[in-house]
Amino acid sequence: MDVQQGVAGHPIPYSISHDDAMILPLLVGFCIVVALVGYYRKFIQRQFKQFFFDSPVAYRSGMTKEERFMVLTLMLGTCMLLSYVTSFYVADHHTAGLTGKHLTLVMTSLWGVFLGFFFLKWGLYQVVNLLFFGGKKTLQWSDSFQLLVAFEGLLLMPIMVLQIFGGMQWEFVMICTIIVVFLNKMLTFYKVYRTFFHKNDGFVPFFLYFCALEITPVLAFVGVLQKEIDSLEINF
Repeated sequence: MDVQQGVAGHPIPYSISHDDAMILPLLVGFCIVVALVGYYRKFIQRQFKQFFFDSPVAYRSGMTKEERFMVLTLMLGTCMLLSYVTSFYVADHHTAGLTGKHLTLVMTSLWGVFLGFFFLKWGLYQVVNLLFFGGKKTLQWSDSFQLLVAFEGLLLMPIMVLQIFGGMQWEFVMICTIIVVFLNKMLTFYKVYRTFFHKNDGFVPFFLYFCALEITPVLAFVGVLQKEIDSLEINF
């Protein structure tokens, strides 16, 4: 790997804030998120109210094609931001000297891993929910799942901007990311219960459902992600 030389031949320390290949996607993503949130603010307010307060029985999908495209765009952004956090973790804790174009390749590879995870998880939810709960509740949960992933990205975006441009400590970034992911799981816990088990069936079926479709896939994904990280260590 070529190392930029400073005065008297001393290597200039690598800084993500000076790496255009890492900064440009984040800046573009930030501008897109700001534009989308501003343009669809009424839709976001309506979805927030529906998420917490509307009765599952009275649910109707209120997304237009444009609004659904916005949500999917934010979901792609969530995967990108999670890949940023994970690639920085890999560079800091696993692979010595991982900088520049190699870090960009790692981030791109991890982006694909997160995209695959959320797509497979959504597909698993669709199959199980259609079999046991019918189309109406499946549609409601599908919309809620997409919104949860999208809003996770909205919370991660300022964290990454502060880390890259504000010099936020890496440990604090990890703590904030863990808090965001934990909050997402708690909201998922709430929405699953409210959608499928609010009036009947009891706590045990709900707990088994949540473990099978939420906890188990996450644990399996952590194992796959660790193998991907080990592969990146070998290749880079």
